[in-house]
Amino acid sequence: MRGFAWIEKQTRLKSLYDPAGLGGLVLCLSVGVVAGLIASHARLHLRLPGHKVILWMTPVIIARLSGRFKFGATTGAIAAAITSLSVGGDLARNPLDLLLVGAAGVVLDVMISRVQKSKIPILVRMPVIAVAAMLANLILLGRKLFGAMGAGGYMRFTGRELYFRLLSYSVFGLISGILAVVIVYIGWKTREKIKRRTQ
Repeated sequence: MRGFAWIEKQTRLKSLYDPAGLGGLVLCLSVGVVAGLIASHARLHLRLPGHKVILWMTPVIIARLSGRFKFGATTGAIAAAITSLSVGGDLARNPLDLLLVGAAGVVLDVMISRVQKSKIPILVRMPVIAVAAMLANLILLGRKLFGAMGAGGYMRFTGRELYFRLLSYSVFGLISGILAVVIVYIGWKTREKIKRRTQ
């Protein structure tokens, strides 16, 4: 039993550090850095809470789905947050923000890993990943909630403002997840058509 456990452990290590795994790591890191720069400087002028997730989480999810690195979303999210922090962006302004962004990436990695291991159809994968992105974006709402705490621990948001932020963060998280899955699916279909034509 110990021998089998050792072999399984070595297999996992090899799958993590094989060329494909390292390629996925580099991909997620690179995309995370670019996404952090875009989120820091691009302006959508929507003036809605949580809308910037479209600029950075969508490409991070695309990179995670395209690569084989198990911790790709976490890697990409942290890379985006550190990049934003280094250039003065608002994705991450302090260590707590980095922690929350990393936690959002972990949620994405866990859900995407489960989806990839299962054999559920694409129409089912899309809402699952979209819900994961929604939950990840709601985690980031914690930054605003902590920042809205006044002296004595009182919330500066009114009830309506809080509900509006919850709704806005949820909707943009869903949009981010759906966009990522659709883009990856279109890319996969395009590659399949090219392969068929070249055969």
